[in-house]
Amino acid sequence: MSAEPVPGAHAGTDDVMPRLERARQELLDLGLRNSLINYRALKSRGVEVVGESPVQVYDILVRGSKRMSFAPIADAAPEEPKAA
Repeated sequence: MSAEPVPGAHAGTDDVMPRLERARQELLDLGLRNSLINYRALKSRGVEVVGESPVQVYDILVRGSKRMSFAPIADAAPEEPKAA
């Protein structure tokens, strides 16, 4: 038994690819709501690591599955310009 082609099965395939591309573009969220693209460092959502290589920190935490401890740094108050 061989499958016979269905009449009209290929009709309209010319418009499928553009429609799929439009749907794909609609699924991409390039707007400000996408926190992976528009990441803002907030104290409640992240940690700023200062003075260390990001690659080494990643290797230790993710690839090595090890723990690290982080010490807080003192908030430096902005210096006021001196009057001349």
